[in-house]
Amino acid sequence: MKPDKTSVYDLFYNQRRFAVPLYQRPYVWSLEAQWQPLWQDIDDKAQAVLQRQTDVPHFLGATVTGQRPVFGNRISSWDIIDGQQRLTTLQIVLKAFKDGMNARAGQESKYDFDLKRVTVNEGLMEAPDEQFKVWPTNSDRAVFRAVMTAGAIDKVIAEFPAVRGRRRRPAPKLAEAYVFFYRAVERFLAGADDVPGTPETRSDALVETFRRYLQVVNIELEPGDDPQVIFESLNGRGVALLPSDLVRNLVFMRAASSAPIDADTLYNNYWKQYDEARFGSSIDTGPWWKEEERQGRLKRPRLDLFLFYYVQYRTEQEVHIGHLFQEFRKWWEHSAAKDAAGALAEMHRYADAFRRWLEPDGFDRVDEFSRWLSALDTATVYPLLFLLLVEKGQSSAAERDGMLADLESYLVRRAICGLTNKGYNRFFMTLMRKLQASNSINREALRAELVASKGESSRWPTDEEFGRAFIHRPAYQVTRRPVIAKLLDSLERVMVDKANDEIEIKAKLSIEHVMPQEWRTYWQLADANDDAVEHRELMLQTLGNLTLVTPEFNTKLSNRDFKTKKKEIKRTSRLLLNRRFWEDERQVWDEASIRLRSRELFDLARRRWPHPTSPAALESLALDLPPEKGGRVSDDEDVIDEPAIEPSVAESLLDEFARVRNAASKTALV
Repeated sequence: MKPDKTSVYDLFYNQRRFAVPLYQRPYVWSLEAQWQPLWQDIDDKAQAVLQRQTDVPHFLGATVTGQRPVFGNRISSWDIIDGQQRLTTLQIVLKAFKDGMNARAGQESKYDFDLKRVTVNEGLMEAPDEQFKVWPTNSDRAVFRAVMTAGAIDKVIAEFPAVRGRRRRPAPKLAEAYVFFYRAVERFLAGADDVPGTPETRSDALVETFRRYLQVVNIELEPGDDPQVIFESLNGRGVALLPSDLVRNLVFMRAASSAPIDADTLYNNYWKQYDEARFGSSIDTGPWWKEEERQGRLKRPRLDLFLFYYVQYRTEQEVHIGHLFQEFRKWWEHSAAKDAAGALAEMHRYADAFRRWLEPDGFDRVDEFSRWLSALDTATVYPLLFLLLVEKGQSSAAERDGMLADLESYLVRRAICGLTNKGYNRFFMTLMRKLQASNSINREALRAELVASKGESSRWPTDEEFGRAFIHRPAYQVTRRPVIAKLLDSLERVMVDKANDEIEIKAKLSIEHVMPQEWRTYWQLADANDDAVEHRELMLQTLGNLTLVTPEFNTKLSNRDFKTKKKEIKRTSRLLLNRRFWEDERQVWDEASIRLRSRELFDLARRRWPHPTSPAALESLALDLPPEKGGRVSDDEDVIDEPAIEPSVAESLLDEFARVRNAASKTALV
């Protein structure tokens, strides 16, 4: 075998064709599993190129090819033994890029020659289909040919109408892939992220990314190599090693080759706990670090998650979990391998902090903030916490608590206002770099950076924006339940502090609608017109109508009349959050009552999560109007005004195919 590391551009530049053998499966890659991660890799590297923050190539994987014998005027051809899905997809990406550039220019762009060179073979050949750099298996050839020769997205969509009478069928995967990557390129060129750059500089960055920074290892078989044996070895059924397993092997294999180091002693002192026992415990309670933890879309062993955030903190660069081992190896060999014992001892210090954040067992500011991260399902702040709480651990308790208070306010306010968390990874990484570079790691510097952020994906909502969302937004319908429960719990603790009481809430509390969602039997409206019903349905989902009840609360009474329900709340709860229900003589709970309680709770909330511009009095704020609609782009939507590519990609493409075809039909009739 002859391995060769090459860029995507150079791999396809020469006049040759990669052919998929007939016995291999058809194209199967899909949106969530492969297209989105691949584009994320391309997008991240292109953004780094745009900002001149990288000189390190990104490895996309390996392919194995074997040369075919060719005769006459046929173009040099290679069988794809392994990697056909990757190579096929890369050709689709390059073609989508080429077509998108031409569409933007209105003619052949300045990159057309280069992009044509890597997507089309030219010159003498015996068959027209030899023009394609990749030639898929039989079942995909017609679609691939159509996509690669269409030249424009509208032609691809028109070629594969997804509606046949009343029956729907999805477009072929290769056509879906083209539309996805075309839209992705379009978004990048339009500057849908927060990175500055013109369409031209962004185009340059993408071209440079493919030329220099996206690399594959192409393993070419030599005479005597058995392709089947190699294929089976590459695609064996063994259990895959975890990134942390690969990290351990790297560290101790390197240590074993270094004479002054006793690798066994190093392992026993600094790594054994990760493999065998609960870290930080003298009792063997099981491999705590091997247990899986879910954070957002990630579900990984805790040790992998820790290494994921730790490497980002050490390198000050974003890392994708699928590339964790490669990024760790680069950092280790460049910065840590010379003093393995010191590096591992230092890593233990950060691991101990990470363990505490995952399992907080107290009620100081660090523990409370950790619980909020769990409720918000926001983990991308961990590298910043390594800097603020571990590296700068000598800060006073007041300074530390102040920084966490500002971060908590920033995150909670954004969550209640429904602002996206999609850019948090990049935002907190940039924030960490700025604090490191300024060498001003304190509350004043952190607060200044949070206040200075003005974009939709990064601003810190003021009291007025926070209040309008808090009072009017149907939180129960649009906010994660753990966030609502934690918010109500935090407000209860604020009330307790104000009353100077000392109580401990031991029971597991649950969220309860005071005015029930099933209100029609016992909570009739005097005038049940459509507007009144719609208003009530909205109001009963707001925070003013939500409270916490204990397990003793009889859920059978949840939908009963207010008098009965109030009596049950009084019987089972002495939370200050429910004080009005066991002190007031109130006999009616209606929309006005909900609005009043919302304002009262908001006054507590803005004091619990203050903003530097918070006024002293609630009366100075304009809170009567609901928040503006349409300001938020959800985490799963495209940010350009184009049909979204949802996880159910086939269905979303069906609508677009139908729309374009119908528009074309109307134009033809005119």
